[in-house]
Formats: sequence, C-alpha cells, structure tokens
Amino acid sequence: MYGFASDGAPLMLGKTGGLTKRVHDITNINFYTIQCFAHKLQLAMGHALQGVDNNLKSKLENFVNGIYSFYYDKSFKRKESLVETAEAFGETFNELHYIHQLGGLVQSL
Repeated sequence: MYGFASDGAPLMLGKTGGLTKRVHDITNINFYTIQCFAHKLQLAMGHALQGVDNNLKSKLENFVNGIYSFYYDKSFKRKESLVETAEAFGETFNELHYIHQLGGLVQSL
C-alpha cells in the first residue's frame, strides 16, 4: 500500500496539474492521496476564529497552553490522574500537545 499526505494545496493535490496527478501519469502504482489532518484542523480553526479579536485569540492560546503546562510540565502524577479519570468515565484519553501560533492562526499539534 502506498500513500501520500499533503497540506491540500492545489500544487500538491490538484486533479489537473498537482503532484499527485503527475505521479499517477508516470507510474502504474495505485496510491492513496489525503490532505494532512493537522492542516485541515488548522484551516478549520482559522475559519472559526475569523473576526475574533487577536487579544481573545491570544488568551485562548495562553489558556490551552496553561492547561498543558499544569498537567505535563510539573509532575507525572498530574497526567496520570487525567488518564485515570478518563478510564473511570469509560473514555479514551487523548493526549494534549502544546499549541503554537502559525501565521495568525492557532494550530493544535
């Protein structure tokens, strides 16, 4: 199985002149092409936050990073308590990673 993930730009995934179209034209190998989920999420966050004051965006970023720092920077026990709480509720623990601002948009990594 072969696959190719890209940021979704027409230059990469375009159906008429993108990289994937050109590779399909020169090879007989079937491969899957997808748009990178992290980039899709970045675009969704950008659209969701359009028109929102930059000060509020900064506060949101600081809030999420503060939660990250509380559970990850200080003690393994704090993170473990999150895992145990998720298990107690029958939920899957999804690990939070630090977020960084990119081009005026908030991107979750």
